[in-house]
Amino acid sequence: MTRYDYKGNSTAAKRTFGRNFLLSTVAATALLALTVPAQAANDANKNAVFGVINILTPAFNKNSASQTVTFNNKSIEVRTTATSTTTRTSSGSSTTSAANGTPATANSDTMLLVKVDGKVIHDGRIGNVRGSTLKGLLDAVGLEPTKSANAVATQSVRAATNVTTQTISNRISSFLAKTLRGPKQAAEITLGQGMSGGDGDRKIGVWSNFNHNWLSNDNTNKVSTGRLVSGTAGIDYMVSDQFLFGIALSGENTYIDTTYNNGTKDSTGFGITPYFGAKFLDGKLIYDFMFGYGRLGNAQTELDRLIEYSYGTTRWTSATNLNYTFTSGNASFTPGIGLNFATEDMPALTDSAGFERPQSRTFVGDIKFGAKAAYDWNAFEFYTSHYYFYDAVPWFSNNSHKGDSTGELVSSVGIDWSVTDRITGTIEGSYTFLNEKVGNTGIAAALRVAF
Repeated sequence: MTRYDYKGNSTAAKRTFGRNFLLSTVAATALLALTVPAQAANDANKNAVFGVINILTPAFNKNSASQTVTFNNKSIEVRTTATSTTTRTSSGSSTTSAANGTPATANSDTMLLVKVDGKVIHDGRIGNVRGSTLKGLLDAVGLEPTKSANAVATQSVRAATNVTTQTISNRISSFLAKTLRGPKQAAEITLGQGMSGGDGDRKIGVWSNFNHNWLSNDNTNKVSTGRLVSGTAGIDYMVSDQFLFGIALSGENTYIDTTYNNGTKDSTGFGITPYFGAKFLDGKLIYDFMFGYGRLGNAQTELDRLIEYSYGTTRWTSATNLNYTFTSGNASFTPGIGLNFATEDMPALTDSAGFERPQSRTFVGDIKFGAKAAYDWNAFEFYTSHYYFYDAVPWFSNNSHKGDSTGELVSSVGIDWSVTDRITGTIEGSYTFLNEKVGNTGIAAALRVAF
């Protein structure tokens, strides 16, 4: 998968965006890097100043005392000058030297001048630079990083929600669809995608599922790549031939390189989801419903980890699906419709640079429709599914973190293998189509046992 960065390893448009962003933040990152105590070692201060500025080589020259760049038609000037020093010779006379107009040896007493279109943002010692100076600089050039901090939240929440809800729904509907094909298949696939029973005596089923998804986003101001790793385990009970109840526990980790702000986002958490399944019309019509709660810990960085902040979020999810199965011999065709919803709240906080980040809510709402086709061959079932997820958020909310398009098509292919009359395994691959800007490629494996 291609990784886009500020060096221009992508299209011309991405190169332009990356360079402009660096131009706008180089002085800011330099200032933030300078927020060290006055007693810090001189070499550390020098590296903090010129190391960050040198990112823009050759636009900036670390050996020059004065540097100027332009961003958004605004001139950003960064100048360092050594303070004047007075020394007394052995003969008793004094000499004074100054480095004005020459490269400064950066330490806590080095003078730093930062201007934007002639407006002074900082004029004083390097040791006095604080986060408020960084904020003033970004405000002066028209950047508001707090607005883009959660730009990828919608994609990551949608991916995690769809993985969990689709996994549970598949566990329910696949088994009930198979029971239509006669006692042999029902006995062979006793737990069938996570459902219990099959022979009437095995009422309890346990199952587990592992997913790995590769995520990408090419939208302007949201350019990022990452991965989602998740696992789900559940147990369910057939209270009758028609109704099933179960509960699933899930864990996930999402790591995203947020190239748009030269940072990262790392989220880890768990979820608990009770679910219900029912079949009607002799098992041809299958309905499921689930409602889940999750808690996640999040850590984000920006500007090469010069800005850091962490927070906890609460996620609520719900989903419902209705499927109807047609069968002919060993083949089946199951069209279906469904709804997926999720909300995740980010609390108000202040990051390491002093930026105040307001409370925000990510809302995901998808209308799902499509079909699954399958064919049984001995102990194997080969299947493919294609579901379109339509972004329904504009119908329900004016939330600022809306999806990046009106929808996407998720296509999957997989194999079910009935290892014994009690154990079944699945392997599946999926790919997202009809969304040029957002990518999601996944693999999944499942194991099911009936008791």
